Amino acid sequence: MTSARRTWLVRVAILAMGAGLVALTAVGVSRLTVSTDYAAFLPDDGRSAQDLRDVADSFGGDPVVVLLESAEANGLLSGERLAALLALEGRLSSLRDVAVVYGPATTLNQTAIQVQGILASVSGRRDGLKAAGRDEELARFERRYGALLVQGMPAGLPTLRNDGFVRSVVYGPDGSPRSQWRQFVPDAHAVAILVRPRDGLSQDAAHALVDEVDRVVAEAEGLEVEAATVTGVPVLSTTLADQVRSELPRVGVGAIVLVGGALVLSRWRRSVVQRLLPLMPMTAAVALTLGWFGWRGDPLSLGAVLFLPLVLGIGSYYPVYLAQRGHRRTVVAVAAAAAAAFACLMASPVQFVQDLGLAMVIGIAGTTGLALLMYRSGAGGRAGDSSALPATSDDGGSSRMEGLVTPTRIALGLLAAAPALLGWLALSSIELETSPTTLLSGVDGYGDAVAVQERLGFAGELDIVLDGDDVLTPEALAWLRSTEQEVLREHGDRLQPVVSPAGLLRFLGPNPSASQIDAAMRVLPPYITGAAVTVGQDRALIAFGSDLDDLGDQQSTVASIREAVADPPDGYTARVTGIPVLAADGYEILVADRHWANLAGVAAAGLVLALGLRRRGDAARAVAAALLATGWGFLLVAMFGVALNPITVALGSLTAAVGCEFAVMLTQARRTADPRLGRSVLIAAGVSAAGYSALSLSGLDLLRQFSVTLVVAVGLALAAGHLVSLTVPRLVRSTGLPVEEPQLAGVR
Repeated sequence: MTSARRTWLVRVAILAMGAGLVALTAVGVSRLTVSTDYAAFLPDDGRSAQDLRDVADSFGGDPVVVLLESAEANGLLSGERLAALLALEGRLSSLRDVAVVYGPATTLNQTAIQVQGILASVSGRRDGLKAAGRDEELARFERRYGALLVQGMPAGLPTLRNDGFVRSVVYGPDGSPRSQWRQFVPDAHAVAILVRPRDGLSQDAAHALVDEVDRVVAEAEGLEVEAATVTGVPVLSTTLADQVRSELPRVGVGAIVLVGGALVLSRWRRSVVQRLLPLMPMTAAVALTLGWFGWRGDPLSLGAVLFLPLVLGIGSYYPVYLAQRGHRRTVVAVAAAAAAAFACLMASPVQFVQDLGLAMVIGIAGTTGLALLMYRSGAGGRAGDSSALPATSDDGGSSRMEGLVTPTRIALGLLAAAPALLGWLALSSIELETSPTTLLSGVDGYGDAVAVQERLGFAGELDIVLDGDDVLTPEALAWLRSTEQEVLREHGDRLQPVVSPAGLLRFLGPNPSASQIDAAMRVLPPYITGAAVTVGQDRALIAFGSDLDDLGDQQSTVASIREAVADPPDGYTARVTGIPVLAADGYEILVADRHWANLAGVAAAGLVLALGLRRRGDAARAVAAALLATGWGFLLVAMFGVALNPITVALGSLTAAVGCEFAVMLTQARRTADPRLGRSVLIAAGVSAAGYSALSLSGLDLLRQFSVTLVVAVGLALAAGHLVSLTVPRLVRSTGLPVEEPQLAGVR
């Protein structure tokens, strides 16, 4: 086989593999799905997360909240409008993937049926004793149950058509809703319906359920409501998913335009086409990464939106560096160091931070590999490492090394290290934000969620769960009742009762017998009892509405409740669960790991550089630059009172990814007197800042804040890299041309 034919076959094989890779990538991207479940914002591998899923499997997931408002006081709980409300709750409960619906009309209807049954039973028993002439037993019976008859009859017949009965059940003497009805009737002008979805719904199924709830509420007749709001965690999750899908192309295109514009304006190449060449490996790496996530089959979380500008920003470094002559080994080393720093994000307990770290590792590897193929010989020059270049000038002249004197170095080092040290020390006191509702700020419908939260008085649900063979024994019920009372006594200003076994069986009195409890459970419909007790009676739930926005209150409240449930009856286990518990535990995890999460990224990048660079001192300088830039960043965060979130709490990994690169490349440029390399670092910094700023196009406050954080981190990393590069003697080249001796005029 001739050499020409072999070359032709190799090219055909390469083209075929390239076409296959493109096809696989395209199919993978088409399979990509986005998940924005609240769990993505919280640690998902601990005991609290497992408890939350376990309880949701028994009682349903977090509810969709339907808030109906009326201009007329008590208007929605009277006459035909109450009947229309009952019909609406019935239609909602019949929707597919709905576990249970709790609403005021159905609860009132079931209450009326219970009262009717109890009154009929009591009255029939009394009539039977009277007819049998058993006067002594009749007297005892009347003493015991007479009060119940007196209390039940003055309000009239217990039916929904009797407004007097409804008012006596729902409202207290002062006209305000009774405490046990606050979750359904927050005030006289509003009612709330809680729709619990079946646990384990996919993103598409949850989206379909929310759409169905919207449709049923919009089509409801006879209510004459002034306003109807559908919100809750499932609604915010599906809305966030829609917003992420719509913002993904906008942020991605914005990042490409901004990066491309920065490359053109930098004038780092004569031709505009050559200036834009780095976009090719960057966009290809983005497609490869998204395709890989698509083939993996797992939904991509919010990290998808973060990933695009980050790869386009940091990915601009390597093509720009490789376009220069003779720095391939250094570029590969700094790329590997950046990937190692981002890989540390995969140790985060938060899912979308893990996704971001993995995507960045793949994206950096893809960008660097493709850029190496594009610039195979360093823009036409020979491959190699500039650290091996001889210290002689191109014209045969001499060269010498100049650097800062030692006292100056010490002074600069102290001046830079002092604020960085203060920043690292301040890290322990910087506030952390782990509340999902706060992290979702900026999502479409977030304002509705906040308004409903303020109206209902709670934003989430905190649950006490009791497990055992029979959770409705007199002993277990007494423990449930006393525990609920203790929690409300201690935290009634931040918690309100939603549902509990003791509340459902309150009509039995303080100390019911086992037979009375069994009889009551037979009378009560599963619709009512299923909210607090499983069918097998092996699990009971005390649910509280929680308004715990402050993380300090959240932690102390959860800790106090855990103490209250620490001693259940023998043979039973008790635990505290709910999103507020998960957020509090997530806060503790992030607080405990905040120093490790930051130092790990710096250490990983430094280790890779120490292995990949010929000069170990450059690795030490890179680590110093990352520590300086990260410390300065924390100091700024502390000074401006900005709270860290699950992403920015690992600022060290983010800063190390760019700080180490800048330090190494600027050091290399100074040591070899290569102005083009030094200029390429400035260009890379500007281009990456442009790419990161694309996140400001998002409507999510979390992403806009992250955009500012990244741009500031680039500036700090560039300053720190330049500072540490000054510790390296600078190569100064002389021309080597003979210098004529000056001569006096008129003298030969």
